[in-house]
Amino acid sequence: MFFKLLIYYWRDAWNVRTLAFLATLLLITVILAAGLPAARIDEKSIFEPVDLSVVDEDNSIISYTVIDQFRSLDVVGTVYIESLEQALGRLERDETLLTLLIPAGFYEQTRQGLDQSGMTVYFNDKMPVEAMVFRRMLNHAADSIVGIQSALYAYQDAIIPLYDHADDVWIQAEAASVDLAFKLVARKSILDIRVTTQLNEVDFVISALSTLFAAITSLLVLMHIRYERQTGLHERLLTANVSLPALAGARQLIWLLWLSAGLVPLLAVLSSFYPDIHFVTLYTTLVLAGLAFSGWMMVFAYKTQLHESHLLAAWLLTLALLLLGGCIYPHALLPDILQKASVLSPARWSFLLVYNSLSGQTVHHEQLVILLFHVGVSQAAALAVMKKAVPLQV
Repeated sequence: MFFKLLIYYWRDAWNVRTLAFLATLLLITVILAAGLPAARIDEKSIFEPVDLSVVDEDNSIISYTVIDQFRSLDVVGTVYIESLEQALGRLERDETLLTLLIPAGFYEQTRQGLDQSGMTVYFNDKMPVEAMVFRRMLNHAADSIVGIQSALYAYQDAIIPLYDHADDVWIQAEAASVDLAFKLVARKSILDIRVTTQLNEVDFVISALSTLFAAITSLLVLMHIRYERQTGLHERLLTANVSLPALAGARQLIWLLWLSAGLVPLLAVLSSFYPDIHFVTLYTTLVLAGLAFSGWMMVFAYKTQLHESHLLAAWLLTLALLLLGGCIYPHALLPDILQKASVLSPARWSFLLVYNSLSGQTVHHEQLVILLFHVGVSQAAALAVMKKAVPLQV
């Protein structure tokens, strides 16, 4: 019965809709193959190195450390040390991304535990993406300064019993804070930029497109289930003693053949430009991502009456999962709440696996396990919903 079901689904899949979808994938693959040589030669990061201005009114070890850390970052071009008037003028002329004002007494306030006036940052509102990255980076800087402060307080409390005069304690604390700051400079711990903010444009687009292909192909499963339920075929198959796992498995196996027909040419093209990528890993990743999406599409198909508005909702659900996965907007630039919620999207793990493979980074196989877990959850949910499905009202 299962073999006959496969033959039926295979014949039924040969329709205008499926062939048009496959033709679209192949056309995009051809366009990608034609454009990749030029793109690889002129590949860029998400943004070019930017220039900054620092107004250092403190002239302390902390301010020197912050400035040195800025200069050590690959994404920073020139760091101007100038007055506030000069810095704001440069910002107004769009010559810099931001102006960082370090107020006088900032280090002393940090060392003595006084209420801090804090650093002031003036951002260029014409560079929103870059500003978002550096805003997050400066939050890391603030955390590092708090770490210095905490270590210094602990050290001072420990050495107070060893000295008779408070001045001697301050001298030793000063020496310890200078030593600690320089060690942090050597470790680049004052300022930190996450690796994900250094995305390469070409690799990002290819990773996002590949995951997008796997996701939107699952909509074909949704459309086929709609046809089965409208015609009453689903109920007739169940009456003929076709089990639900066989029904779901046969349908998705044929769907995987069509997905492979679109993915194999794409991955073959990528292999010619990325000779070090692991073809099997990429193929497995995208197939698993597709299965995870198709499982949720089956849940949606059997849980709703599948009117036209519901089809639009299914498409919006797919876009939402792609957004959470960082396939539409870089993950590092998403709001914090969406970054945390991204673990719920199979697109997140598919994108990471493909991107890491293309960019030559380490492919973490635990991400593949997480993606496999997403497949298990979605397929189990699909079978549970299929058992309770009622005939479609048309």
